[in-house]
Amino acid sequence: MFLSSRRQRLWIMSLNLAASLLLFFTLALAASAQPATIPPDFGLKQTAEKAGLPVSDSVNPVAVASTIINTLLSLVGVIALIVIIYAGFTWLTSAGNEEKVTKAKKLLVSSVIGVAIILGAYAITSFVVKTLSDAAKGSATGRTTQQTCADLGGSCESPTNGCPDGRTPITTPSCPSPNNLCCQL
Repeated sequence: MFLSSRRQRLWIMSLNLAASLLLFFTLALAASAQPATIPPDFGLKQTAEKAGLPVSDSVNPVAVASTIINTLLSLVGVIALIVIIYAGFTWLTSAGNEEKVTKAKKLLVSSVIGVAIILGAYAITSFVVKTLSDAAKGSATGRTTQQTCADLGGSCESPTNGCPDGRTPITTPSCPSPNNLCCQL
């Protein structure tokens, strides 16, 4: 009744292959029968909205870089705080041992210098991010970009009758003709 070892292995491999193919096609059919309930972004937008994070369709690389840098600076700041606490603990438990006191003082001074560097890096990062954000909006210092009426979704109208259909005039942008009035659409 027992098959030879070679035949037995071939028989078991054939059964495994048949079972695998059957399972694969069964799962494939079951998956294709499911309604398309998974959104294209895999639910990330809904999760971000529930978490109170800003959500937009366009990715702002300045905001992404700012978030990454601020997160890294926060982590480094936490590490510096831990080092300060460790230095204080070492100093307190030195029991008069000059070697431990000297080590704790050096560690404390180094970590305070590190905190100063972290704060400086944060200030520089904030300045650069604000400058890049302003430059992306066209209002960076040293450059004045005049927005037109069409840039803000308006239309230039004759000022004699005001804006038609009760539309609100926009005062900031300019129309090609200085006598025209920019009205919201």
